[in-house]
Amino acid sequence: MAFRMEEGASVQVFIGNKKYGWYKLDGARHQVTVPTLIGPLVLEIGEGGAKVVSSPCRNKVCVRTGTIRHAHSEIICMPARVLVMMEADKDGDGAGKKEPGAGTDAVTY
Repeated sequence: MAFRMEEGASVQVFIGNKKYGWYKLDGARHQVTVPTLIGPLVLEIGEGGAKVVSSPCRNKVCVRTGTIRHAHSEIICMPARVLVMMEADKDGDGAGKKEPGAGTDAVTY
């Protein structure tokens, strides 16, 4: 069995337990401001990835996480109660699969 690191096709953003938005990753980068109880959190989404540009939290772990590009990757800001979750496309074969086996991460027998 081979495990592949599939590229993400879209991002879901949650505030607490409620879905705030759903964004496609194709196209130019753009910023999305997410209102939270402690202040605005700014995401940069596009060109195949998503990252937190600025956050009102104290330690900025979410900002230091950097850009996520692979399906099932997440950025979490606990103080702001924000979850940014990467999804694969609906076919499950990744958004930008370039060649067979290109994303193979490990092989298990």
